[in-house]
Amino acid sequence: MKPTSKLLASVIKINIAWILILLTTITAVFTGCVKRDFDIPPVNIPYVDFSANTTIMDLKKMYKGVLLPITSDIIIKGIVVANDESGNFYKTIVLQDESGGIELKMDASYLYNTYKLGQEVYIKCNGLYLGDYNKLIQIGYIYENSVGRIPEPMIEKHVYLNGLPNAKHPLLNPTPLTILLAYDSTRYSTLVRFDNVYFSEPNEYLVKVGEDAYNHIIYDENLRELFLRTSKYSDFAMSKTPAGRGAVIGILSVYQSDVQLYLRDLNDMQGFANQALPYIILERFNDKTLGNMVAISKKDSALVWNIGDYGDELYAQMSGYNGSTFENEDWLISPSFNLDLQSNEVLSFKTARNYDGDDLKLMISMDYVGFEDPDSATWYELSGFILSQGDWEWLTSGDIDMSGFSGTNVHIAFKYTCNSSDAATWELDDIFLRNDPTASPITPYVAMLTQNFNNSTLGNWTAYSVTGTQVWAASSYSGDMFAKISGYEGSNYTNEDWLISPAINMDMFSDEKLEFRTAKNYSGNNIEVYISTNYSGSGSPTLASWTALSGYSLSGGSWAWVNSGAIDISSYTGTAYVAFKYTSTTSAASTWELDDIIIKGK
Repeated sequence: MKPTSKLLASVIKINIAWILILLTTITAVFTGCVKRDFDIPPVNIPYVDFSANTTIMDLKKMYKGVLLPITSDIIIKGIVVANDESGNFYKTIVLQDESGGIELKMDASYLYNTYKLGQEVYIKCNGLYLGDYNKLIQIGYIYENSVGRIPEPMIEKHVYLNGLPNAKHPLLNPTPLTILLAYDSTRYSTLVRFDNVYFSEPNEYLVKVGEDAYNHIIYDENLRELFLRTSKYSDFAMSKTPAGRGAVIGILSVYQSDVQLYLRDLNDMQGFANQALPYIILERFNDKTLGNMVAISKKDSALVWNIGDYGDELYAQMSGYNGSTFENEDWLISPSFNLDLQSNEVLSFKTARNYDGDDLKLMISMDYVGFEDPDSATWYELSGFILSQGDWEWLTSGDIDMSGFSGTNVHIAFKYTCNSSDAATWELDDIFLRNDPTASPITPYVAMLTQNFNNSTLGNWTAYSVTGTQVWAASSYSGDMFAKISGYEGSNYTNEDWLISPAINMDMFSDEKLEFRTAKNYSGNNIEVYISTNYSGSGSPTLASWTALSGYSLSGGSWAWVNSGAIDISSYTGTAYVAFKYTSTTSAASTWELDDIIIKGK
């Protein structure tokens, strides 16, 4: 063998030896790693070595409406029931104990990473401040003479965690409430639940585009309302309100006099389904429009039903005054609804009014075609409910029984009228037609026959002159139209003149009443009011039997308008006619004006 070959063989043996040593070492290392048990990092469970000495409610009772520096060693504890995770609360957590709840303001972000739901928290209150934000009591630190957030460096000196979060803590079970009980201030800043409620605006964004925050209204079955407030910074701001009825959970709050509810996340709206809502019509005008109501003006006027607002209130309003008074006839008509799908229908609404003028009229039709001229349909005027008497005082109509009506194409309407001399302003809100078997509604009067002579004719009333040439005719004064008769024409004349109604079916309703207004001047006989059940409908009234009615009021003169009061005609059946009889002589011939004739029944 050559020397170079021996040297090469020696080098190869040495390298093989090192390789074997290296493989042995690697095998030992890996074997050791597989068999070795890693150390489990220790769990750092926070705990406090002190106790609470004051309940949250007792702390809140110390606040008397003026920023309060806390100078005693008060310690409270509570469970986190809300935090800033969804963005609907900002740099805030809500703590609750068995006595109540309070908002804790801290100037730090991502609080939810530390203060999770179910976490028990202790607060050393000495050095903090108690105040309120628009009536909601909060704890924090002073900021511009009000309660603000605790500066971040101070948090660890005042706020302590105790134990791990308990997601099943009993205080995370919301307290069931009714909306009526939501106005109990001891419930503010606590986790609550409202069952069987519904949104006034279903399928709408929780925060409408362009708004920093938005208050949606939720209702219970008695139309009690509660605001659901959502911030545009919440991660569910562009989610939509559910339809139907369900449960809403959240933190109860208050802003001035408005009670509000704040969601923590979308899971706080539960069980909503497209079940039948407890209303047929609900119009609050809170979206600053007339909603589904349709405004139709019958006179050539720029004054129409529109949205009014005062403070936080929104409503429909109508006035015939704009620098001066204008003649108006304006209708606000509901969408069509079906009264054959349920029973126990009840209607209610609110009105406010000011200035002199006609009453607002409530009408109902079973044959109106939407958006058409109201005169194309048959309308019945309802009465017997409460209307505002003036001074902008809001009054509720009371529950009006609508169960006596039927049909699949029913509309209600609010009819406003005024003339060039008097124009009241009417405000209308909270139109609520519902199925309510628990209500005790009034049965409204339905106008069987009305006549106000506003078309400058006698309409379907018949003037018949028995004696004399002077006759009943339509007339007007300062924009007010009426029927008028006088036996004076340069001198006094003998007259007997009748103004006779069209036929009235006295078998359709019960408790029928007759009402009208009169004005008089000059000396002469009073007009007389009669009813007949055997008049033929045409020809001389002297060929029929007439019964004189009594118990009504008439004008005393000087053109003063007087309401007759309600005259009971319920004892008559079949087809009847009502008539106003005027008489004068050559020695005395008064002038009579007649208006606003109504025959109504239930």
